[in-house]
Amino acid sequence: MQKKVTINQTTQTVTNERLWESVIDNHIFMMENDMIPELLQLEDICFNPTLYSSLLTKKSIAHLIGSGNGFIIVYKQDNKIAGYAQITFRRNLAAGRFYSLAVHPDFQGKGIANILFSSVEKICKALDATNVLLEIREDNDTLKSRYEKLGYKQYRLVKNYYPDGCAAIKMQRNVS
Repeated sequence: MQKKVTINQTTQTVTNERLWESVIDNHIFMMENDMIPELLQLEDICFNPTLYSSLLTKKSIAHLIGSGNGFIIVYKQDNKIAGYAQITFRRNLAAGRFYSLAVHPDFQGKGIANILFSSVEKICKALDATNVLLEIREDNDTLKSRYEKLGYKQYRLVKNYYPDGCAAIKMQRNVS
């Protein structure tokens, strides 16, 4: 599997081997088309659609795998997708956007979320992105505290961002 992404006007080819060279755990793989049904099941298990309006769909996953400027990494254990993280890039910006992460309930509490999130940061750095951007629900104090401990700083509050009217906190951290 290989994928081209453009970051800060520079196009790069990404492969699983390149990810692993970036000190990424060897359970991490780039998402492929044959994994879509399993990933959609994981998305259904982990997210409430009344709280999040931009859940992954078959079409959005296929776009990311194909021509989208980003990709999904999956953590595979026992030949199953235990979790995933989504990263997108802007062609004219030296930043990666950490979009979403989920771990199947059967695999939670085993450090997989930390491995996936750390992998996102390492991938961004390896691809010469200087910052990682993310957003969280304003009412998610646990996640906000976790990201602040990792060095993320709030740079914007967007009111009425989520379907239920909750605001989003946009955060960033320099990884260069």
